[in-house]
Amino acid sequence: MSKENVKLMFVSMGKDKNLQKKFEILAKQNQKDSENVMTDKIVEFGKAAGFVFSKEDLLEARLELMNKSNDYKELSDDELAKVAGGGEETNVKIEWGALTFKFQRGSWNLFENKYV
Repeated sequence: MSKENVKLMFVSMGKDKNLQKKFEILAKQNQKDSENVMTDKIVEFGKAAGFVFSKEDLLEARLELMNKSNDYKELSDDELAKVAGGGEETNVKIEWGALTFKFQRGSWNLFENKYV
């Protein structure tokens, strides 16, 4: 089990519309559950999809994404180009508790943090 499997699952969701749809259904069906319950359900979902990881792995991967997001406050060249009207935006978002992740340029990034 590893947080790398967590990352692989989310990358796969960005490429596999069927897997993404299943996750969206899971999130909608359980949106009123506590974050702790939802975390358990994401671990189960990952296992069923072939990505084995623990609850701790999932939480560590989420923390890494949050830290990465906090480290990069400046806009990248790609983001600047999009603001100027160029480029194409991928519109894949996953909500997990108070956090929303968005798939951009081949990786998942923290899009919104309602804790802040």
